[in-house]
Amino acid sequence: MKLTPAVFCLMGCLIALAPTGARADILAYEGFDYPEGNLIGQNGGYGWDGGWSSGGDAVVVAGSLAYNDGSTDLPTFGNHALIGGASGSASPVRNMTSNLGLEAGTYWMSFIGERQTPHETAADNFTRAAIFQARLGGTEQFSVGKSTRSDVEEWGVYSGIDIDGTSDYSDISQSELVFSLIKVDIVGGDDGVMDDSLSVWFNPILDPMAALGAPDVSNVGVDDYQFDGFRVFTGGSNASGLYAQMAIDEIRIGTEREDVVTSFIFKEGDTNGDGVVNATDLTPIRTNYRQMVDFRSEGDLNGDGQVTFTDFRQFKTGLLAEGGSLSELNISFLSVPEPATWCLAAIAGLLLSRRGVKSLQ
Repeated sequence: MKLTPAVFCLMGCLIALAPTGARADILAYEGFDYPEGNLIGQNGGYGWDGGWSSGGDAVVVAGSLAYNDGSTDLPTFGNHALIGGASGSASPVRNMTSNLGLEAGTYWMSFIGERQTPHETAADNFTRAAIFQARLGGTEQFSVGKSTRSDVEEWGVYSGIDIDGTSDYSDISQSELVFSLIKVDIVGGDDGVMDDSLSVWFNPILDPMAALGAPDVSNVGVDDYQFDGFRVFTGGSNASGLYAQMAIDEIRIGTEREDVVTSFIFKEGDTNGDGVVNATDLTPIRTNYRQMVDFRSEGDLNGDGQVTFTDFRQFKTGLLAEGGSLSELNISFLSVPEPATWCLAAIAGLLLSRRGVKSLQ
């Protein structure tokens, strides 16, 4: 086939518009940096596809939950969430941005959690479920905490019923505040081969180069541990016992262990992570505007895999909050049309020019 200029242009446009590969750093972060009050509908953090949804008693409480490994503090930001079942079972849900496309590989996640004890007896405090749950398309994949099917009072892990329903529990009471470090190895996903695995360490050392030792709990040899969202579930009162209540904070998901144990907390508008929002942070947004990228440092502030006006708006908000101004910044790039627009315009121009040539022949 003879490649005409129009075909070359179309090929270039398709390459320019094609999505890039999987992300390779912090995938999602939730520090609950919201005003005190209802959690449902709040839409902050990084790497999420919309705000918290579903319902029940889910509120933002002042102050961060804290973890220190004996020498180092986990960086924290904002407030924390309290999920309770006093008005029935509570199950706030948040999904990760859809462009991630989790493929085979190793993923890390972490959170700080503590089961509250609002009732007089241990039996009433530990009867109902209190879990941090990873989901895929709304289906439970695995959970960390205490499931409805368990009678124990310790932190543990279990696979969803649709996976295999297996569980493993530690000797750490769920009423103890813990920092949970979770490693998920996805080998083939939902391929019928029992080769995915899950390992969890409670209150590990934060140094990402230090040896972790054997996990406190694990599930090995499972068909599918892929995930695209999370739910925090606490059971409401029923015939078997009184409602559960759980505090949770600092949810992190990444591709490396260091992403979820030592990563700094991003300020709104801060693309380079130096803790200051200034003209330097605008540079990657200007350079990659209307482009698909992989990293926050390339200008993707909201984690959707591309640099758009939404990212510029975040930068502007952060800049103005620190007393900065747009008056001396070059923002002419905002008038640049989307790649799809100029590609289609270029193709149309070439086709029209070819028609004009033919009409003269």
